[in-house]
Parts: sequence; structure tokens; C-alpha cells
Amino acid sequence: MTAIEIQRVYLKRAREYLAQEDHEPTMDDVCDKWEAILLQLEEDPMQLTHQVDWVTKKHVIQSYVDKKQCGWDDPRVFLLDLQYHDVKRTRGLYYLMESRGLIERVVEEEAVQRAMSTPPQTTRAKVRGDFIRFARAKNRSYTVDWTYLKLNGYWEETILCMDPFSAVNRRVEELISPSVRRTVLPMRSMDELNARNHATVRRFRLGVVILLALVFPVDLFAGPHLGAQASDAHYSGKQGQILVVNVPTDGGVTGMEGTFLGRSISFFPDTRPEESNRFVGLLGIDLQDEPGTHALTVKVQAGEHSQTFTYRVQVLKEKFHVERLTLPKNKVDLDEKSLARWTAEQAQVKEMLAKDSRTKFWQAGFVEPVSGKRTGISAVSGS
Repeated sequence: MTAIEIQRVYLKRAREYLAQEDHEPTMDDVCDKWEAILLQLEEDPMQLTHQVDWVTKKHVIQSYVDKKQCGWDDPRVFLLDLQYHDVKRTRGLYYLMESRGLIERVVEEEAVQRAMSTPPQTTRAKVRGDFIRFARAKNRSYTVDWTYLKLNGYWEETILCMDPFSAVNRRVEELISPSVRRTVLPMRSMDELNARNHATVRRFRLGVVILLALVFPVDLFAGPHLGAQASDAHYSGKQGQILVVNVPTDGGVTGMEGTFLGRSISFFPDTRPEESNRFVGLLGIDLQDEPGTHALTVKVQAGEHSQTFTYRVQVLKEKFHVERLTLPKNKVDLDEKSLARWTAEQAQVKEMLAKDSRTKFWQAGFVEPVSGKRTGISAVSGS
């Protein structure tokens, strides 16, 4: 399909939508103008001089080339190319043509100036505008995209806005509310950031803690560490620890997954009523992970659309107690039969660790690892 054919498909869908919805007459005028321009582009684009920007620019430069009998690679043409887009109204060729009535305007200048500070009130542009206005009022560095908003600094929280037609976002409302003070405090130290993470962990489901405590005999969760180093990381933890990663959303997210140092990180919706628009993931820092700042890449899925963004995770070196054991030679240099058994067991372990199950095992009953007689210190029961 050509570009014009694709545009006609969009135009047809737009008219079908308007036929089913109440709308202002202006919408019909837009579609009529759209259709007329497509027809002229198909016949001869130069008919649209003074109406379509790129056609107007081509007409201006072509006229200059013909008059000066020069090529399009002439340095004067390059200068003309830049001068056309000069934003200074007394120098820019576009504005000079407009002042002489050679450009057809669609909206008045007052509407343009108003739109620069007042976004549409029925889409996520309003949310974005409220966020930017707050950040500038507090003199805070910020980053915005079509689908996410973020305050930069030691305390960072990415707010996802996946629904283009949602003019309300609870996270942004909490951020700009006078009763919420956490974002206007001075930059927080790494100790404070880790303390916040630690407090979040304490509130996380007790079942997760019990399950992890059975698996990991080391200190599980990252808390405040002595001698904290200044860092621009979102999260920080020592080798052998586990971090809780919180990703707030606007409610339109259907799935989320992450990757850290080649390992898959699962995210689950937070089921607490007060945190219904948040996903939570557990990030384990391996004993062999190199100290330094590494990227945690998170892919957010909202229906057919997806967005990928990155958290910075600072891995801190941990000093582990080393205990040396003396083993019999036959336990170190395995015989052929023992080596074969070890090889088979390692293959089974590798296969199980490669599976990424999204089942919340801590919400189900206890799964017996083997069947048979159960024995214990205080009781023995038959199967």
C-alpha cells in the first residue's frame, strides 16, 4: 500500500467512528479537509503550496534553485533550508511568508499560545502537563515520554500512563497533593533509600518471606548498609541479598517482566487494596554478580502495546565467612559411577532452574517433595 492508501484507510475508520458518536461539526470539517488534501497529493502535491508545510518549503527552495541556476547541493540552498525553519519571527522564512498572507492557517495564534500551557483536559496530556508543572514549580529535574513520567534524583519513581484517554492518574495526584511531602524533600542518601526499601519489604506478604527463608540461609533483604556510597541507582543491595522492585502503573497494565544480568525477573500485581495499581518483583543478587551498577530492564505490556524502561541497580560487594573443609579423596575425585550420577543430577537441577513459573506457590498448600513415611522429632505418621 502507498502512503496515501494507508491514509485513506485511517480516514475511513475516522468517519465510521464519527458516524456512531455525537461530535462537533468541526470534526466533519477536519475529515473533509483531510480527504481533499489526499486527493490533491495524489494528483499533484505542488497544488498544496501555502497549505502543507513540506510542499511550501519545496516550492520556496525550487524557486530559488531555478532563479539562481544552481544545484540542490549549493551551500546557499543549505542556508535557505535552515532559514526556513528559523524560529525567530523576524528572520524565519515561514513567518515572513505568513506575515504576507502566503500561508494558510488552520487555527488562530491565540489558540496556539493557549495550547502551549493548557493541554487537552480529556487525555493523558493533562496528566503529563500537571506533572511537568509540579516538577518545574519545585525546581526538580524530570523525564517524560508518551507513556511514563519520572522525577530524576536519588528518590525516583516511574509513573506509567498507558491509557491515552485517561485524564486522571492516582500516582500523579498523590505526587502533587500538598499533603504528600516526600517528593519535595532534599535528595535522599543511599541509606534513606535502602531504609525505604527495607520498610516496603517488611510489609510484603509473610508467605513470601517464609518461603525465601527456607531457600536462602543468608540475610535476605537489603537494608541500610554501613558506609553507603553515593550513587544514582534506583535500588542497591549486597551480593546474596534480595530486593523488592515496585513499579506503579495507571491500571491499564496487563503484564510485566524483567531481565537482570541475563536472568528473568517475574513481576506480579500487588493484591493489596491500597496498592492496586502496582506491580512487584523480587530481584535476587547472586553471590557471583560483579559489584557495580547494572541495568534491570522491565517490559510493560498493556494489551497489544508495550513499553520498555530501565532501573539502575547497584550491586555492593559482601564479605562472606569462609569455612574450609577437609574431605576424603573419594569425595573429591569421584569414581565413574558417582560422576555419572552427579552429572545427571546437575542436568535435572539446571532444567528446573531454567523454568520460570508465575505460580504463587506461597498461596497454595504445602507440596510434599517425596511420598512415603513422614518422620519428625516429635511425631511419626504412616502414609
